[in-house]
Amino acid sequence: MGSYILLGSPGAGKGLLGQHMKEQYEMEYFSSGDILRSEVANETEIGIEIKTTMAEGGQVNDELITQIVLKKLEALILSSKKFIIDGFPQTLIQLESLQQFLALYPAFPVAFVCVEVDRETAFKRMTGRISCLNCQKVYHRQNDPPLYDDQCDSCDGALVARESDQNEKAAKRLDLFENSTKKIMELIKGRSDTLCIDANGTIRDSREKFLKVHNAIQHHKK
Repeated sequence: MGSYILLGSPGAGKGLLGQHMKEQYEMEYFSSGDILRSEVANETEIGIEIKTTMAEGGQVNDELITQIVLKKLEALILSSKKFIIDGFPQTLIQLESLQQFLALYPAFPVAFVCVEVDRETAFKRMTGRISCLNCQKVYHRQNDPPLYDDQCDSCDGALVARESDQNEKAAKRLDLFENSTKKIMELIKGRSDTLCIDANGTIRDSREKFLKVHNAIQHHKK
């Protein structure tokens, strides 16, 4: 098994699928959003620069997010650690930079996973989800609630709703997706390094669909 890049709209379930893959396959998992939120929380120079943009549900500029993510990827690849990326690339410029970077490491296979969901389902998931301030684990108040209200099952950290998941900002983020990342997904569909799954069902459905497609591809390669 190689490494994976999860692409999909906000609310598609990429985070939950990524967490499951991390636990099942003992891979490194990170999302571009988690990295940026950490920068904001730690009030780094980058965090101060992007704080307003993220709070309003906007996109951080290509050069900045690409620099942060590729630095993380390089460290993982040089350590021979397989990984799962959630939320990058989001634009065609980011995709081009990522492909140029991965071309430097041909012995390190990476596949794209397009996690597809309709807009209405994504919106409902976004406005109902909460995440741990400490470990960033994601829950949903209706679909995947924690055992105890507002407390993380994994680390007992506090659970909060993201400011960017409020109704108006959630809608704005979905608009941005349709004008950016969705175009990437349409561009790479059909490529030999791309898997596509319908994520309109439960997270368990998404896991099973991913495993079915992945196992079929692995069997074909033998």
